[in-house]
Amino acid sequence: AHMAPLDIKFNSSGTQAWITFHGSWNRDIPTGYKLSLVNFTSAGEPTEPSNSTRAAVDIVSNQDVTRCPSNCLRPVAMAIDNRGRIFMSSDSSGEIYLVTRESGSTGTNSAAPTASGAP
Repeated sequence: AHMAPLDIKFNSSGTQAWITFHGSWNRDIPTGYKLSLVNFTSAGEPTEPSNSTRAAVDIVSNQDVTRCPSNCLRPVAMAIDNRGRIFMSSDSSGEIYLVTRESGSTGTNSAAPTASGAP
């Protein structure tokens, strides 16, 4: 399966990379279509080993990828404001999603951020 990373943004301390993945368009079972997070140490090294299959944590994804690519979230670009909020665009729906962190969360599990979309 293949998916293409279209944007990557680091938090202000450089310890988290947020990555938008455009999904596959030519697969029987679509893959991708998500926003993922990769954690880094303060020295800039990934926290997971290079052979890890858990380094990228899915933060926002489609519940039903069989609707993709035309009727689902297709993340493209992001902007992070000075409060750490992520504004993420979807080219299939024309929406801008706002991704925020729940109070007290650390960003190390996929349930922490929340997202909302606006046409």
